[in-house]
Amino acid sequence: MDYHHLEGLDDSSFDGVYTMETFVHATKPKTVLAIFYRVLRPGGRLSLFEYDHELFENPRDDMMQSMRLIND
Repeated sequence: MDYHHLEGLDDSSFDGVYTMETFVHATKPKTVLAIFYRVLRPGGRLSLFEYDHELFENPRDDMMQSMRLIND
């Protein structure tokens, strides 16, 4: 499914949400995280696995910092 469009899923309907090497392609990452929060039950788990996103030319890049936090 396209995680930008999960309107058909009920609120609090999942115990867990897992993505693998796809979140880096989100065009609206904050919106997607809000959608994940909406569909997760209280106490549910979000698990993201992303490849190492190193951008040496700009070490202050927001996306690079976010990916490091996710992977850590």
